[in-house]
Amino acid sequence: AAAPAEMNVSGYGDLIATWTAPVDWYLGNVLGMGQHFHTAPSDMIRTQCDRLLENSEKLAAGDAKTLGELANVLTLSGLSMG
Repeated sequence: AAAPAEMNVSGYGDLIATWTAPVDWYLGNVLGMGQHFHTAPSDMIRTQCDRLLENSEKLAAGDAKTLGELANVLTLSGLSMG
């Protein structure tokens, strides 16, 4: 919660990218440009992302609990990418 607001906004931007990244991965797979597509990585974090997107005003206000949830989701996102 003590991080600069710019860092929190950056994390939120990364969170938003979790919505477009699976589509890019799927398209790359269809076009034969990448690894096999599987929904498990995005499924792992989708529910938590939904909750955070609904609480964007709490993130903007620097709510410690919501920022902790953001940190957890970003960690899961990184782990899911392997």
